[in-house]
Amino acid sequence: MQNKEMAIPEAYDWRQQNPECAREAAPEIDKSCSSSYVHASLSAVEDRICAASKGQNKVRLSSKELIECDKTSNGCKGGTVNRVLAWGKRKGFIPEECYSASEDAEQAECTVESLQENECRINQNVYKVIDYCLSQEVEGIKREIMTNGPVLGQINPYTDFLPYASGHYQRTQEAFRY
Repeated sequence: MQNKEMAIPEAYDWRQQNPECAREAAPEIDKSCSSSYVHASLSAVEDRICAASKGQNKVRLSSKELIECDKTSNGCKGGTVNRVLAWGKRKGFIPEECYSASEDAEQAECTVESLQENECRINQNVYKVIDYCLSQEVEGIKREIMTNGPVLGQINPYTDFLPYASGHYQRTQEAFRY
């Protein structure tokens, strides 16, 4: 059997290929909580769920549960995409209506019991990550987007990245990790 290589076009917009899954607006994010790593990760997972269901399942997953309960991350103090995906693989994500968040995420108390007694978890209303991988190969990343949907990228910014506006970014010698 011959292995056919996927043709990668010059331009590709996943939202145009999956208009039923495109969002009208970005979700509202609490600016006092550095949780963009959670929101970005869940957004990609939601898009993949939507596309796999051909637009029939437009779920919004609970960012609050991860911010409050994932002890391997730093909650509102930041974290990584890898930790979010690892949670999705270990425990799975639940819809946002299944988790009642604390008023103050910094003071939130999430217990093993509260996870085990969550009605959506009991009823298996959970979205699990089967697998994920880390890649730096541009062609492989393009193929992944075309085949399965949005991917995640994370960088460790340096101080000279903050005023960056366009073009090819290259760290300067005097810049330090932000």
